[in-house]
Amino acid sequence: MVMSKMSDARKGFLTIVGATGLAQVIGLGGLPIISRLYPPAEFGLFAVVNAAALPLAALASLRYEMAVPLPKQERESRAVASLGLRSAAIFGAACTALAVIASLAIPGWWVGGWLLTWVPVIAGLMAAFAVLNQVAVRHRAYSAIARRNVLMAISVVSFQILAGIAGAGPHGLAAGLAAGQLVGVVSLWWSLKPHFAGPGVPRSERKEAWQAYRRFPLVLAPAGVVNVLGLSAPLLLAAALYGDRVSGLLGMTQRVLTIPVTLVGLALAQVYIGEFARAKREGSADLRRMFVRTSKRLGCVAVVAVVVVYLASPHAFPLVLGEEWARSGQYATALAVAMGAQLCVSPLSQTVIVMGRPGMQAAWDISRLILCSGSIVLASWWGWDDMAAVTLFGAMMALTYAVGWWLSWWTVTHPLPENPLESGGPSH
Repeated sequence: MVMSKMSDARKGFLTIVGATGLAQVIGLGGLPIISRLYPPAEFGLFAVVNAAALPLAALASLRYEMAVPLPKQERESRAVASLGLRSAAIFGAACTALAVIASLAIPGWWVGGWLLTWVPVIAGLMAAFAVLNQVAVRHRAYSAIARRNVLMAISVVSFQILAGIAGAGPHGLAAGLAAGQLVGVVSLWWSLKPHFAGPGVPRSERKEAWQAYRRFPLVLAPAGVVNVLGLSAPLLLAAALYGDRVSGLLGMTQRVLTIPVTLVGLALAQVYIGEFARAKREGSADLRRMFVRTSKRLGCVAVVAVVVVYLASPHAFPLVLGEEWARSGQYATALAVAMGAQLCVSPLSQTVIVMGRPGMQAAWDISRLILCSGSIVLASWWGWDDMAAVTLFGAMMALTYAVGWWLSWWTVTHPLPENPLESGGPSH
C-alpha cells in the first residue's frame, strides 16, 4: 500500500513538473517580446503592483488555504475552503471599491494613475486561487493543477503581449496578471466541481470550522502578510529608494529566477505537502525520512540551478531580453545563491505548519522581513549603489532560508505530543 501511495506521489510530481515546465517555456518564450514592448521603468511600476498585491492576497484568504489539507473529515475541509473563498471575495470587492474611491478623490497621486485599482483585484483572485489549489492538492487532483499551470501561462503571456502592442503600458502588464489568475480560478473550479457538488456548507459548519481553525486568521494571516513582505518589501523599497528603473530591473530578475523555483520547487511542494499532511493524519509513513528525502532531491537541483544562473546570467539577459536589461543579468548573479536556497527550502516551509508550530513560522517570517528589507534600507543609507544593495539583499535572503530549513527539520524531529491542528480541534 505504501509503495502504491509513493508511486501516486511520483506520478503526480511528474505530471505537475511536465505541465509547469511547459508553462515556464511559454512564459520564458514571451519574455523577449514583453521586455521589448515595456521598458524597465514601466515594468517597474508593474513590479510595484505585483509586490503590493502579494501580501494583500495572503491577508484576503485569511490563510484558510493552509488548513484545507489538515482535517480528517471531508465536510470539515469543505467548510474551511468555503471560509477562505468567501473571505477572498469580500476582501477583493471591498478593497477594490476603496481603491476606486481613492483614485477618484486624489487623481494623479501616483505616477501610475489608476494602477492602484489593480492591486486588490489581483490580490482577491490570488487568494481564491490559493484556496482552490489546496483543495486540488488535498484530493490529489494533480492533472487539474497541471492543466491550470499551462492555461495561466498562455493567458498571462498572450494578454501582456497584446496589451503591449496596443500601448497599454503598465496597465497591460497588470491586466495580464489578473487575467491569468482569473483563468486559474475558473480552471480549478471547473475541475473540482464534483468535490463541491451537493448542498452548500451550512453556516453552523462554517462557524465550527472558524472555531477549530481560528489560529489561521488570527495568527497565520498576519504572519502570512509578513512572510510575503519578506520578498516583496525589498522591491517596494528599491522602487522608493532607487527609482522605477531599478525596481523594474529587479522585478525582471526575480521573474526569471522564479522559473527554476516554480518548475521544480513549487511542483514538488504541492505533492510533498499533500503527502506529508496525509501521512501525518494517518500515521502511514516516516515523516523524518520523507523530509530528508525531499530535502536531498531539492538540494541537488538547487546546486545545479545556482551554477547555471551564476555563469549564464551576465550573457543571457542582454542576449535574450535586450541590452537595456543587462543590469538584470548582473542582479541575477548576486541573487543566484539566494535563489538556490529558496528553491530548496520554500517547498518544505509548510512542514512547520503541519507539525503545529505556527508561532515558530511567524518568528521566522518577521526575521526575514527585517533582514531582507533592512538590507535595502541600509545599503541606501550607506550610499551604496543598486548592485551592492541587491548583493546584500541576496546574502540576507540566503541566510534566512538556511535558518528556515533548520526550523522545519527541528519540528519534524521534535513533534508535539498532541497536535490540535491534526484533529481539527480547537487550539489552545
